[in-house]
Amino acid sequence: MSYELFIHFIFILTLTGSWCQRTEEIIVEIGQPFSFDCKLGDSVYFGRRLGIWSEIQENDDKHPYLKLNFNSLADENILRISSDSAQSQHTAYYACGRSKSMNRIYHLILAGKENLLDSILLIKISFRCSIILLDLYMSWSSWFMHSF
Repeated sequence: MSYELFIHFIFILTLTGSWCQRTEEIIVEIGQPFSFDCKLGDSVYFGRRLGIWSEIQENDDKHPYLKLNFNSLADENILRISSDSAQSQHTAYYACGRSKSMNRIYHLILAGKENLLDSILLIKISFRCSIILLDLYMSWSSWFMHSF
């Protein structure tokens, strides 16, 4: 029985890691500069919806309308992605990682602009994370109580 519970525990941890990534919000007014940081060597991803990613690079032919600047800060091991002027096309998710395993996720929001679909999606993911964490807690506490 404890083997099955251990497998369930590992499964829950895997789900928690894939669904419960923290998202940092960047709120900026139209026309104002913005930036976010990745680790040097990470790939940078862009997505209109959370979890649907497309890799971006400086002078990208796939997303030329973004006009993002990539600056390497080798002393700090940082790749800083920036824009001189936030526009509606920048409203999206940006992520840093390798092989679509994201280390950091940013959500760029234009001040005063509400995106209902994104809000609903974030609430849905937060709720799903709560359920997964509750299931993890219940499984672990049940295993712990039966072990002694």
